[in-house]
Amino acid sequence: MKEKKRIIELISARKGPIGFRELAEALHLKKKEQRRLSALLWRLTEKGIIAKDDKGRYQAPSGQEASARLHMNPRGFGFAVFEDPQRPDLYIPPMKLNGAFHGDIVRVREEFYKGKKEGRITAILRRGFSQIVGMASSGYLMPLDRNLPEYIPLVYPKDFPSVADETVISATITRYSPLEARALDIIGDPDDPAVDDKVVFVLYHLDTLIEDISPERFEELKKALEKETEKRKDLRALLTLTVDPAEAKDHDDAVSIEEKNDGWRLYVHIADVSFFLKEDEEEDRHAFQRGFSVYCEDYYRPMLPPAITGELCSLKEGMPRLAMSVMMDVNRLGQVEKSEIISSAVQADRFLSYEEFQDLLDGKNTDKTLPFTEARMMMECARALNKQREARCALDLDMPETRIILDEKKSPVALMPVHRGWAHRIIEEFMIAANEAVARFLEKREQRLLFRTHESPSEESLGRFSDMLEYFGLSLSGDSPEEINRLLKKIHDRPFGPFLKTQLLKSLKQARYTDVNYGHYGLQSTAYTHFTSPIRRYSDLVIHRILKGRIFEEEELFALGKVLSEKERVVAGAEQRSREIKILRYLDAHRDEFFKGVVTWVGDDKAAVELEGLSIEGQAFFKGMRGDPRQLTPGLEGRVRVASVEPLTGYLEVELIL
Repeated sequence: MKEKKRIIELISARKGPIGFRELAEALHLKKKEQRRLSALLWRLTEKGIIAKDDKGRYQAPSGQEASARLHMNPRGFGFAVFEDPQRPDLYIPPMKLNGAFHGDIVRVREEFYKGKKEGRITAILRRGFSQIVGMASSGYLMPLDRNLPEYIPLVYPKDFPSVADETVISATITRYSPLEARALDIIGDPDDPAVDDKVVFVLYHLDTLIEDISPERFEELKKALEKETEKRKDLRALLTLTVDPAEAKDHDDAVSIEEKNDGWRLYVHIADVSFFLKEDEEEDRHAFQRGFSVYCEDYYRPMLPPAITGELCSLKEGMPRLAMSVMMDVNRLGQVEKSEIISSAVQADRFLSYEEFQDLLDGKNTDKTLPFTEARMMMECARALNKQREARCALDLDMPETRIILDEKKSPVALMPVHRGWAHRIIEEFMIAANEAVARFLEKREQRLLFRTHESPSEESLGRFSDMLEYFGLSLSGDSPEEINRLLKKIHDRPFGPFLKTQLLKSLKQARYTDVNYGHYGLQSTAYTHFTSPIRRYSDLVIHRILKGRIFEEEELFALGKVLSEKERVVAGAEQRSREIKILRYLDAHRDEFFKGVVTWVGDDKAAVELEGLSIEGQAFFKGMRGDPRQLTPGLEGRVRVASVEPLTGYLEVELIL
């Protein structure tokens, strides 16, 4: 964009800040060009080239400053958490918060006090949120977010119903300094499991209201589907399978395969959402605001209107659908020799759950109508693709999964381990191959795209992880993918394996969406994108539009990558919190039972213990412990019983028996 230099010159030359409208006028931009200006200003702000004040005006930055998210401690101080996970958090003392609140996006200047580095907040770029959730307590709100102060003064509107203490309510922050909130809505009884995901949605500031399209609009799109089907490359004669979890709400993808002399022709069909969702239409704007579908334990919030998701796009069994199909010729060595991407018409012949597909692969399903031959071909092809990925040292970071079974009251009644066999791996390998094929195709055509990137870890972060390994009697000699995979194989069947895998993931950089190709370290892929899930990820919808000819400016893709990466982190956090709450409710109902645990950290008066197979951690205090606390070391196994638990806050205290 030619205006970039001019923008910096204009802002730098001014003594004070300048607003967006004034800047647009100074640049003589037309209304259509202002969207690009907005994206460019975002990029310049994020890079620290310019700064934005709390009134949304732009100015030259002062000193060494960077943007960060403020993470508060209940005791009044905070930490600046930078986007780059390899950059250490920066301590912010109470007197340098400058009115900022937990979750705010702020500009931070590094300073030194008594020889130690700390930060000063110079500007609040945007408030993190205005709504909070907690329990009512005699004129105060006790937040369920443990990073907030323990008590916040609470004002009730005149027409607000009377509530008993400990009732869970949502509230709006009306004043940040001093802090005050206004009661907004009653959520319910904290002991009622039906409130769990309502709490999660408020905690993570996610909207729950999904407006469907009108019946008239649905009929219009349905007719367009029927008409378009006749224009597409017709692949409905191919035997096509959809494989998903039994409880799946939507089906983004389906697969077909044909055997060739030197390998296979693999088809990955992806629902063509972009045909129904036109850019900048109301439904598209709402989808972008959500960014992703949310899969909590007892609540599902789709990214798209339900009628578009379920009745027009989802690749349901026996229904003709529009798709973007990736055809790949894969040789016996697992190399993709040729690929082609086409707009197609497809029809799934069978839907199989992962369990049904696994039984078919194992020869346990006696239903002769099922495509056993094609299923075996798929497994052979997937094994070849997997072998090729192993040869390039892609990291094996599969984590154990637990399925939570809920009753009609949303209460957890069972925790069941999920077995990941070849049924899961086949679909995973095919989706990875399709995503790589699309990224290579667009790169070859020199088209700008939104990459899914995962940068290599820093020496500092892997060094900290390596230091931790010593407590477990392990070592990491080097940062090569080969060395990391060697370690992963070593800890695969160890009780502390899942914990160390989690710590390794924290040591690696987060995968994100970028307009620049940094490669994908975890997959050891030179070019990767997200194409295969447009029903539930807006990033994939962007790629579909690029394949159909949409040309994005560099600044647009940069802004999309930033926004969608942040939305992804929020949604992932909400889904994880939902799981944790249900697991804690299960533990609360089984206090008399013993669970296997492994010590992960030892302090002066307590230890952290991870419950085996649940990926959830509790603290065990030394006082009253059965056994000698001096024997405790990371990696030590023991029996664990619940001592105290607060599901909604995430607090877990356990009794460790050595």
